[in-house]
Amino acid sequence: MTKINHEKINKLEKTRASKFNASDLDCDKTNKKEIINNIIEMGEFYETAKEIKKSQSLINNNIDCTSIKTVRKEYQKLACSVLMHLNRHKDIRLCRSFIDKMPIVLNRRKMINFLLMCGQLKTSNIEDINSLSYCDKSKLCVWRVLEIPWWE
Repeated sequence: MTKINHEKINKLEKTRASKFNASDLDCDKTNKKEIINNIIEMGEFYETAKEIKKSQSLINNNIDCTSIKTVRKEYQKLACSVLMHLNRHKDIRLCRSFIDKMPIVLNRRKMINFLLMCGQLKTSNIEDINSLSYCDKSKLCVWRVLEIPWWE
């Protein structure tokens, strides 16, 4: 039987949680400890646009031999990473690219609605990803991104 090293686990949790800005967790009805635990459960998010694009490309290239559950979970992680990137840099290009590169078998419209609901985005036409723009009046709601599946 393997002995669990709780000290090592706590140190890992603190390290992962410290990678997120306080503004990423700033939202009404937010229980920050619960959100951090969900973040830890889900795994680390991608911090750079390069990491996000690489991971999306990898999952897209292996979509035929990957379970839909795994693909959806990975896209949830990618969506949160994209929204956190948008929150920090206010650059919409990664968000447009992310949606544009989604495989046809996944529902882009649901992802767009999900991003609009949770992130700092607005659009004049949901059918046109080029109409997506940054909305400084709304806040990133990480708790929604973590708790609400994008495909529902």
